[in-house]
Amino acid sequence: MSRNSAEDRVCDMGRKAEAQETEIIAGWSVDEKISFVLNHPGMSAWLKHALREALPRDPVSVLNDLEILNLILRERSQTAQRAGCITRKAG
Repeated sequence: MSRNSAEDRVCDMGRKAEAQETEIIAGWSVDEKISFVLNHPGMSAWLKHALREALPRDPVSVLNDLEILNLILRERSQTAQRAGCITRKAG
């Protein structure tokens, strides 16, 4: 089996696990989702910090900032991928 095939299978398993987890939390309240992210050991420290910092702020202002961040980081990621500088991690 080629390495890409094995990596693809790991990625597929990760996507299936994420989909199942998404289905589970879909019915939760926003407070339950926040708690889940803040307490989940697999969530990054950066994400947890950003969430904690965002909670007391005006939600519309946070969404505006997130949209800008999303646009910039998405373009940066796509540029790096095209240049062959990064690879996708499994899971």
